[in-house]
Amino acid sequence: MLDVWGWSQNDWTPILLRLNGLFTDDRPETINREDFVRADADISGPIYEFLYLNGSVKDGKLHGPWTPPNAGPVNGALLWPETLNYFFQCIRERTPEVLSAASEKNTAAIAAA
Repeated sequence: MLDVWGWSQNDWTPILLRLNGLFTDDRPETINREDFVRADADISGPIYEFLYLNGSVKDGKLHGPWTPPNAGPVNGALLWPETLNYFFQCIRERTPEVLSAASEKNTAAIAAA
């Protein structure tokens, strides 16, 4: 885990994690659980994940349990425009090439359609 950003609002906090993958798509039996050292070239990333926590900040104080939701079929983070823009800003600050590369691919796909 490289970075964690959160946006507290209305008793819940969507969070964005920026990760690097140490063992992405490796078969578990090929991994030596006693040796987790990886060469930089073997680490994949950046990887981003959205989650949310039950909890918020009110008047500068933590409120709620700050726990993830119970496992269920629908527990993804819903991101309204203001929150999504905040997270895009965080991504642009750390890895600006990620969003520009995605934008170029989408533009090319639309032009080809």
